[in-house]
Amino acid sequence: TSTFTVPVTGNYLLGVNLYLGDITSGGSSSNQTEIAFFANGSLLRTALYLDTRAINASGSSRVQLSATEFVNLTAGQLITVTLTITTSPIASKLIDIDEAYFSGVLLW
Repeated sequence: TSTFTVPVTGNYLLGVNLYLGDITSGGSSSNQTEIAFFANGSLLRTALYLDTRAINASGSSRVQLSATEFVNLTAGQLITVTLTITTSPIASKLIDIDEAYFSGVLLW
């Protein structure tokens, strides 16, 4: 499923690993990329925010993004992860999510 249900109250390490394809943009365009964790639909943490122009300059159209966060969670909370990519200037662009992995580990 696309939702992690917190089994017991405690401190967790949340992680996400994404492999994106076709992320290049031309000229002076940029892709603002954000990975965020949500609990019950409300923003918990923005884990990663970057401008992928440097990635575009490398000539590769595939990139791996990883993010982790330590958070205190309550049993029953529903955790989701979002990936938001905004182009500048505003344009319609298809980006492939080739692979996606999530982990939620109870620490204490």
